Amino acid sequence: MLPVSWPPTEGIAQVFGPSETMDAACVEFDVDLVRLVDGALPRWSMACSQVRRIVAYKADLFAIDWIRVQLIGGDGIAREIDEEMRGYQDPLRELPRRFSGMREGWWREVAFPAFAPNVIELWSRGT
Repeated sequence: MLPVSWPPTEGIAQVFGPSETMDAACVEFDVDLVRLVDGALPRWSMACSQVRRIVAYKADLFAIDWIRVQLIGGDGIAREIDEEMRGYQDPLRELPRRFSGMREGWWREVAFPAFAPNVIELWSRGT
């Protein structure tokens, strides 16, 4: 598991490393709710109205890199999805619909160059 201080966000990430890959996990959206479900078990949920920031970064896991997206709530906790989760592309298509003005074309900025976290903010709620 990655250390709590990684990635450099203000919240505590709910990170699932290689030994805890959530193959059956998927992200679901409701009217104003985003949730991560692993089989029948909910792992986390957050009202879309509570999301304050959306951040993307790359985790270097030696042999592979994982692109990860964090939804950071008003509570400062980062709820995370990554490309190893089933249906990962579905929330990536849905997020811009839910969060107007979300940065587009970000994937290459995060993916390259290799061996760098390439943290970028995709969206932030105006204060």
